[in-house]
Amino acid sequence: MKHVEIVEGEQRIADVAMIKDTSTLHFKVTGWDSLNSRAGDTREPLIYVAGHNERYSFDNSIDSYAREVCYESYHQSEEGNVVSADIRVMHLDIDRFKNQPIWLHIQDAATGTDIIPDIDIINNVILKAKDAQGRLLWPDQESIDRTNEFWIDLSVLANLDISITVNGFEVIYADPNIDRP
Repeated sequence: MKHVEIVEGEQRIADVAMIKDTSTLHFKVTGWDSLNSRAGDTREPLIYVAGHNERYSFDNSIDSYAREVCYESYHQSEEGNVVSADIRVMHLDIDRFKNQPIWLHIQDAATGTDIIPDIDIINNVILKAKDAQGRLLWPDQESIDRTNEFWIDLSVLANLDISITVNGFEVIYADPNIDRP
């Protein structure tokens, strides 16, 4: 923040750049019936996010020595072939996560093994979401900071391809190569 002198009887306006420290990721996995044969039991999977963003420096950037943090869902439910999970994470810093991604994990509840390969939430999902005209929805840090919630839908098709949308917009995503059991 710049220096603002306060003088009695005078009005001063100062712009302050604020950074939102948390985001909420709402995941919905449809087509769970195509994947649950890969799981050791029929319980809903473990859905969580992990990344190196444990602590902040004085300027709200993530410290270079930050440890990996596992963000578990504060609400998870299963209805039919749909599993939903809500996860609150610390600041989604795109510069930080270019080299050390924040990963979505979907694992078997009994064994802890991955049901699908981990997905890089920032680089391969949020930063690739485009509107109907082909424009990126979140091209920079400022646009991500203005968004409080990301609704991420992963649809598993019968052939095990995955379709991803963010806030209703499609993401062009490389097939995560899910092999049949």
